[in-house]
Amino acid sequence: MTTIACLGDIDIDLLVDVDRFPARGEESFAENALIRLGGSAVNTAVVLARLGLRPTMLAQVGDDEFGSRALAELAAAGVGTEWVARTPADITGMNVVVIDPDGERTMIGLRGANRSFGGTWAHQGEWLHVSAYALLEGDQRKAALAILEQARREGVPISMDVPSGVARALGPQLVPAFDGVTVLTVGRRSLDPIGRDAAALAARCEVVAVTDGDRSVEIRRAGDVFRLTPPSVPVEDTTGAGDSFIAGLVASHSWGLDTPVAAVLAAALGAAAVQVPGAGRSLAGSPAAEVLAATDRWPDAEPAWLEAARRYVP
Repeated sequence: MTTIACLGDIDIDLLVDVDRFPARGEESFAENALIRLGGSAVNTAVVLARLGLRPTMLAQVGDDEFGSRALAELAAAGVGTEWVARTPADITGMNVVVIDPDGERTMIGLRGANRSFGGTWAHQGEWLHVSAYALLEGDQRKAALAILEQARREGVPISMDVPSGVARALGPQLVPAFDGVTVLTVGRRSLDPIGRDAAALAARCEVVAVTDGDRSVEIRRAGDVFRLTPPSVPVEDTTGAGDSFIAGLVASHSWGLDTPVAAVLAAALGAAAVQVPGAGRSLAGSPAAEVLAATDRWPDAEPAWLEAARRYVP
């Protein structure tokens, strides 16, 4: 089993289902609310653990009740916490996630203790996964850039997921961080803020996957371009879909799977994630096996790819 160090935020999410998203100064009414473990790197780590790999977090929480809760939930999900720092100076990161009737999310984040993370690379894993939220600001950005540089020098495989909010905030500043990345995922709408197209990113990375919601996924590797339409599934909550998708690509690369099977596995995990409320530990129970078994939901996937991917989903 590959050990994967996941660098990024640890958050507690408050998820609220609303009848409609209110205009400024208005109010809407919540039908349900949940408090869950969250954070992009956390979500990826949980799915990696579900797939049988050994993820551990490189992160920081506050010395508070939410920090204790997050550590307990990570351990319960099979994610290592021995490299998670605690600080009394900041509260644990939090997200308020508002989910409309169509399952679309609107998020307000408080980065809290994540911003002051100052950890180093101490050979915590055979693979380094980085959520680009870690590149946003402060001590965490400095630490993340230093960890990336050391991992490159030592030949450690690196994966990176670029959320749309990070692409908008940092734009072309992100590009140098992509150098030497083994697996990179980015949304199609994020290419313009970054100022590079998929081919330009592929020149810097071994594998580049460009996602586009429920539209075709494009994967570039060694000069080849592969496209796959994700399966059609009912959507409850899109939180964690991209994080689950890259977990599938990371696992596939560590197992040496070919591109079509890797794409199917990643797409199945992403599609399964949108069928469960929230992210964090709830992703461990997302119905990926059922998604792969529903062959009629895959417009252009060959049966052999689906069968091969099913072998890797518990």
